Amino acid sequence: MIRLSVTDLDQYLYWLGLDDGPEWLIDRLTIFEPSPAMQAGSAFHGALELLTNSASLLVHDGYKFNIQCDAEISLPSQRELKIERGIIPGIVLVGKVDALDGNRIVDYKLTERLDAERYVDSMQWRAYLMLFETNEFEYSIFEGSPDRGRELDYTIRAHHSLKFYSYPGMDSDVRKCAGELATFIERHNVTAKIK
Repeated sequence: MIRLSVTDLDQYLYWLGLDDGPEWLIDRLTIFEPSPAMQAGSAFHGALELLTNSASLLVHDGYKFNIQCDAEISLPSQRELKIERGIIPGIVLVGKVDALDGNRIVDYKLTERLDAERYVDSMQWRAYLMLFETNEFEYSIFEGSPDRGRELDYTIRAHHSLKFYSYPGMDSDVRKCAGELATFIERHNVTAKIK
């Protein structure tokens, strides 16, 4: 049995565009070392998970996020939902969505600069729509950066909402990507993913 995370699928797609050997992807699949940006993103997610009403200052794990823009923060009652499902024989796909509101999945992102194409090409929204059998996926993207001299204090200067919808053949696209990645894992004996 091969266990893949939704993030693994995007790592695989990113690697396909690189001019790098298999070691790059093997490292991403087996070693997790969060960057400072990832740590800030985790703190931002934590603050949003605990939020009970809209706020202009979010605080979590020593981080402060000062929201200096118009941002409608969606607060669905169902948050941090994990799912694990066999998608083809021998492959289980695992993921966790930030929020589920009826038939709409919401995923919060903290980034220094919006790169909309990165989200369009992502396998993440496709995989979650398939796993949760829903029709709409929304990236709620907050643009911000650390304040000078205070690396744990962020100013959020813009908010964007990108929405994606299920389409015919989407499930096949996810399964194809997962199957290709599983073949890579078996070929390179990435034991961390084989259970």
